[in-house]
Amino acid sequence: MTTPSGSASPVVATSSTPTPTATPTPSATSTYPPPASSTTSAPPPVTTAPPAVATPAPAATQLEVYNVSRRGGLAQSATNRLRGQGYVVTHIRNRIGYPLANTTVFYDPGNATAMAAADGVVARNLGVLAAAPRPANIPASGTLIVYVAASYR
Repeated sequence: MTTPSGSASPVVATSSTPTPTATPTPSATSTYPPPASSTTSAPPPVTTAPPAVATPAPAATQLEVYNVSRRGGLAQSATNRLRGQGYVVTHIRNRIGYPLANTTVFYDPGNATAMAAADGVVARNLGVLAAAPRPANIPASGTLIVYVAASYR
């Protein structure tokens, strides 16, 4: 073949078959399980409990003791035990007819110190199963109130 200038042009061979390209193969160094995500989560929120109130010493705790059963002598028996542990008992009385299955120490609601003192009486195992906020039908006295039930031993 000649070009318009009269010189011969080189002949270039072309192929009608496309040239194959290399296909990537999976890496032989893959890991299982996959690595953890690079995102970090926020640490859990820190919660703090309210400061604990120390249990007052027995000598600093005044109690009123009531027998709420028909068994005679329970208030006196509980009082003797409480005084033996150092508690100050200001009143011993009967209150027949108050329906209570278990001996309970009542404290003024909202008074953390009284609640801690009531828990102290419970912890000293007076046969008391519970400390509870004073219900409205028990007059406030500023002291802990122990209702001794028939189950007291």
